[in-house]
Amino acid sequence: MCRLILTAGACLIIANLASSASLTDTVLTTKAPSATDNFCEGKTDGNYANPSNPNSFYGCSNGLTNILWCPEDLVFKQSCNCCDWPRTRSDGLARDFCKGKKNGNYFNPSNINSFYSCSNGLTYIMKCPEDLIFNQRLNACVWP
Repeated sequence: MCRLILTAGACLIIANLASSASLTDTVLTTKAPSATDNFCEGKTDGNYANPSNPNSFYGCSNGLTNILWCPEDLVFKQSCNCCDWPRTRSDGLARDFCKGKKNGNYFNPSNINSFYSCSNGLTYIMKCPEDLIFNQRLNACVWP
């Protein structure tokens, strides 16, 4: 009987973890107590944007607050409940780069280690792996 209860509890935990499959690369962190510890109190279970840090978000479960982190360079977007590439550079210079352009990748003159990726008029800044630069002709990140 005890084994059945333990198994049911484990299944509940596994099912709960599976429901957040779109956030598979997030990292659960431990943290010192702070004012955000009660963020989830009275809220529905789910994920919520962290207005003080777009690279993290609050994961609420049964009124408990956890801070979760997106993989490097990604930001949490409430609209898709996922970590995604930021739409534009933080300084806003690339905001309208892709308006009127065909979908594809374009050289970024302000940073050769990244490139603009245009999709349906939206601008995304994509980074090349470390030490590589974007080559427009090859449409790829290559060694300099």
